[in-house]
Amino acid sequence: MGAYDEAKKQADSLIEKAKGTVGDLADKSVDKMAGVVDKATDVIDDKTGGKASAATAMLDQTVTGAMDKVAAATKKPQQPEQS
Repeated sequence: MGAYDEAKKQADSLIEKAKGTVGDLADKSVDKMAGVVDKATDVIDDKTGGKASAATAMLDQTVTGAMDKVAAATKKPQQPEQS
């Protein structure tokens, strides 16, 4: 294996590790955002006596969908199984 091939292999390895780290951070951020949105919509529902529950449910659903997309886009790549 030449010097170029070895450097490329190391660079590819670093890229995969970075993707995994970004994915982990995104997962944690998604969880925190979901918690914040849940608390905010609960407060709105309490303050309005449930009159805004349809709007807060739509907000919950929209944010959850967006966060799911973020999580999917940053998910760690699956490692092939070793036989």
